[in-house]
Amino acid sequence: MKPKFADTMIGAKDYQALVDFYQKLGSFEITESSDLYTLLKDRETNQVLCICNGSPMDRTGPGWQTENFEGSKKHLLGLGAILGFEGGNPDSGFQFATFTDPEGNPLLLWAGSH
Repeated sequence: MKPKFADTMIGAKDYQALVDFYQKLGSFEITESSDLYTLLKDRETNQVLCICNGSPMDRTGPGWQTENFEGSKKHLLGLGAILGFEGGNPDSGFQFATFTDPEGNPLLLWAGSH
C-alpha cells in the first residue's frame, strides 16, 4: 500500500518558540494545534508544516499518511527503509512509525486520527 505525502515534519526542542518562529517566517495559518503538534498551512501554496513537540524525529523530514498502516510499513521496509520507532494512541486508532530512507534521511508514516 503506497502512502500519500501529507506534510513536512520538524521535531521541536522548544515547541512554542519554533511554532512562533515559523508563523513569523511565512504566511501560515494554524489549522490544528495541541500539546503534541501544530499544523501550519501556507496560505499561498497550501503546503503543510507540522511542528512536533517531543517527536522521535530530531530532524526535518516528510510525513506520509496511509489508510493501511501495516501494508505501507511493509512497503517501506521492502524498499530498503529502516524502521526507527513505532508508537501511537490506541484510544484514537492513531499509529505512527519513524523510518530512515536508504541514505539515512528521516521520514514519518502515520494513520488514523491524532
